[in-house]
Amino acid sequence: MNDITCIQKNTNTPPENGNNSISSFVKFLLVVVSVSLSPNRFSLGQSDSIDIYELDFHQLSKVKIISAAKVEQNIIEVPATILIITKEEIKENGYFTLEEALSSLPGFQFRNIQGMNSYIFQRGIPNQNNLTLILIDGVQVNELNSGGFYAGGQYNLSNVERIEVVYGPASVVYGTNAISGIINIITKSAMDGRKNVQFSVGNFNTLHSNFSYSFVNEDRAFAVALSGMYKQSDKLNLKDAEGDYNWSNDLDNYENDYALDLKIESGNFVFGTNFMQKKTTTSTMWKTTGTIYKDNGTLWNIRFINSYLK
Repeated sequence: MNDITCIQKNTNTPPENGNNSISSFVKFLLVVVSVSLSPNRFSLGQSDSIDIYELDFHQLSKVKIISAAKVEQNIIEVPATILIITKEEIKENGYFTLEEALSSLPGFQFRNIQGMNSYIFQRGIPNQNNLTLILIDGVQVNELNSGGFYAGGQYNLSNVERIEVVYGPASVVYGTNAISGIINIITKSAMDGRKNVQFSVGNFNTLHSNFSYSFVNEDRAFAVALSGMYKQSDKLNLKDAEGDYNWSNDLDNYENDYALDLKIESGNFVFGTNFMQKKTTTSTMWKTTGTIYKDNGTLWNIRFINSYLK
């Protein structure tokens, strides 16, 4: 289940009656069904937390969405199916990669052979990740040449406020890649005044560290935030596994990822830069035992730099 972040709270519910009341009840019921897949909480305003069952229909209608039409709307006004992954879910579930975060949502299928990329199919449409549009703060990060995108650990999930996922085509608004849907990764605001460092380790030589720092001046007219992340993992050990003669005992199967995010906010202006680097082996893409291919010493590296001014 997904938490929903509300930007405003309004406790003055206007009275309704007759057919309007019945119509509103049906609309709000649909909203409840679409967002209440498990009993998580809503965040109202900036600090209040409330259980989903304590919300009235008017409050549910004030949930804010920006990905469907590129402008902020109440969820009741959005003619699309939208699900949200919040920062609380990312932290509580320990999501390591974008693929892991999306796997909690319905309608996604994945193909990952422990190689250089994970293919994500939305609504059952196989593709090379070029039928789903992926955005960071509303800015496209799909490759310009192929239209595809790379899933994996290079996304700095520790700097994510929420992930809005729009199901279904939206090419009229977003262009040719938005056929199966849209994934909009919304990063944290520079105005939140955060200072933190985190470090974690796991099996398969897995390591994850990140830091975040933001400065806000006294009158909150200017803020700058810097966030960084490093991940490494040897992933699954496939070295000449019993009954599997695809790879040798020299197999390399690792991935190292970096990310750096900069955001500057002043009044209505926002400048942002996102840097991501994905470095991994390609050894598991082909069988190597009994062939001319090598399963060690291979390296595949790609970098993304996206900057925007709003």
